[in-house]
Amino acid sequence: MLAGLAVLLLLGPLAQEASARAASFVVETGSMRITAPPQIAGAHDSAIGDFGVPLYGGTLTGSVLLIPENHLGCSEFAAPLPANGTLPPVLLVDRGDCFFVEKARFGQRAGAKAVMVADHTEEPLLTMAIPEDRPEVAALVQEISIPVVLVAKSVGDSIKSALQASGAAQPEVVVELDWRESIAHPDARVEWELWLTSQDACGRACNSTRTFLQTFTETAKSLEQEQFTQFTPHVMTRSCSRWQTPAECQAGCIHRGRYCAVTAVPAEHSGRYTGAQVMEQNKRHLCAYQTANLTQHEPWRWWDYASGFAVACTMAAGRFDVACAEGQLRAAGIDVAAVDACMGPSDADGEHPIMQAQVAAQADAERSGRGLVILLPTVVINNDQYRGLLAAPAVLRALCSGFAEGSEPPICLSGALNVDDCASGTNACWRGPGGESACVDTFRGFVCRCPAGWEGNGHTCADIDECELHIDGCDQICVNTQGSYHCACNRGYTLHGGQGAPGMCLPDSLASSRLPAWLIALLIVGTVVGVSVVGLFAYRWRLHREMRREVHAIMREYLPIGASEAETAELRQSLLHDASSKEGGPRGGGGGGGNGGRRSSGRFAGRGKHRRMADPEAGPREEGEAGIDGVGGSSESTTAALLSPHTCSHPPSQAPAREDRR
Repeated sequence: MLAGLAVLLLLGPLAQEASARAASFVVETGSMRITAPPQIAGAHDSAIGDFGVPLYGGTLTGSVLLIPENHLGCSEFAAPLPANGTLPPVLLVDRGDCFFVEKARFGQRAGAKAVMVADHTEEPLLTMAIPEDRPEVAALVQEISIPVVLVAKSVGDSIKSALQASGAAQPEVVVELDWRESIAHPDARVEWELWLTSQDACGRACNSTRTFLQTFTETAKSLEQEQFTQFTPHVMTRSCSRWQTPAECQAGCIHRGRYCAVTAVPAEHSGRYTGAQVMEQNKRHLCAYQTANLTQHEPWRWWDYASGFAVACTMAAGRFDVACAEGQLRAAGIDVAAVDACMGPSDADGEHPIMQAQVAAQADAERSGRGLVILLPTVVINNDQYRGLLAAPAVLRALCSGFAEGSEPPICLSGALNVDDCASGTNACWRGPGGESACVDTFRGFVCRCPAGWEGNGHTCADIDECELHIDGCDQICVNTQGSYHCACNRGYTLHGGQGAPGMCLPDSLASSRLPAWLIALLIVGTVVGVSVVGLFAYRWRLHREMRREVHAIMREYLPIGASEAETAELRQSLLHDASSKEGGPRGGGGGGGNGGRRSSGRFAGRGKHRRMADPEAGPREEGEAGIDGVGGSSESTTAALLSPHTCSHPPSQAPAREDRR
């Protein structure tokens, strides 16, 4: 990716397996539209370089310049690029003779705002990568802060023909480089990944990863804590090659050659550290994330661990070891024991679920669209691989482009990343008589959306009459205004609140000019409490009356015809006593009663229909929707079930590829 380390070791068994069952490397592209002159106008794909800073989510319109005496761009330009109108210069250079990185650097130093490389062969587009085997050239990528794209040979030829036209009326070639659709932006949450290594001594790739972890930690944590993003770390791996000896596999791999380091330990550290130790720390990084995410439900803690490890636990400092890693885990608040349990023994002869998941993801076995991951480090945003410099501002811009328009977090609308497209007032959105505007600035531009109190499509907006719709909440009088409303009171009353919100009208005798505010508040609270108390007593009285009616109904239906008056009185008294004892106790069939402490069985069985007992004053018996399970209960428990307040209530209704360096 951005730091672009092509992992040649993937040509081993892992790559063979991946090629048979997974996607290939994806060349990430943007759009390049020629808008003038009209005879060559049209839209074309352009491959995004793995260095420079693409303007993800945005566009750049510029005037194309070609310097014939340095058309390859492999040396310093003799003079700054000439101004050609008011548009920023886009330098066109031919592919060949030097590295892409060098062409971009020379172009930027000459004043280009973007560099466009024309291929020298008619072939599919490729990713312009960084020559990691040439450290002096790879180091130049940190200087490149402009977009760099590659276009097909036929596109470059048509632009050069227009620029080299004879005569005084040489047309200006205007192009628009567009990265608005280079990263998917489906919804209000961005899912992204960082493919990294825990090692610090693999050259520019390790250095850029280490710097990124330090500079982006607080931003990443904030986005994660506010649930704007969902981050997942990954590590690259390979299996031991058939051409390696068992000793080499043991030194460079874990789990008996299944997972091997893709970055070599440099000679100055090879006597102390091995590739197996690198993979051990890589696995610890993954287990730290799993523990923080799935066990502690605080995935952002991983950033504290990873950034702390990158600073403190280095080979250069002689601290690339377990003790240092565990110290950083504790400092980050991640459970060390849980991480150790996740890791297990690294010399085990078997697959490890977390490491096996890396193998599948690296080969894109699930066909997510990210493609094969072969560049280290790599950032993936919404299943699109990011191309460009691995730097905090550039990656943040790419993340912001992954949000659905209008759902971006506030950080994406800051001045450093965004230009307020509504400020100029040149948009086509509705503007109200009082200066209201339907223009809403977004990261990608703007959208037209009627402001609060108005309705429409954003190009035309009409006032919402809250008074007519009865959504005002006013106590007495509602007065509609443009985009809002206010409340008023009849004569003899004073309004409290009511400006664009519900208001209360109090008699002038209670107005704040005569009584202090605390007394008015006390009176209102006292009134509410008083009404609540009265309502509670009324409810209990009504409940007691209904229970007495139920008792009478039970007596009439179940009392033996020939019972004496004494027996009748005794049964009535017993039932009334049971009802009184149930009134204040827990409702339902779990309560105990008299008669030896036997449990009531008033449970809803849910498999039949229950009968509502006939009340002489309520009419005939009705069929309900649930049943009462009286199985196993005595006559007393059946009585308790029938007396339960839940017995007569109905159940509630249910709511419903390829890359190159030159």
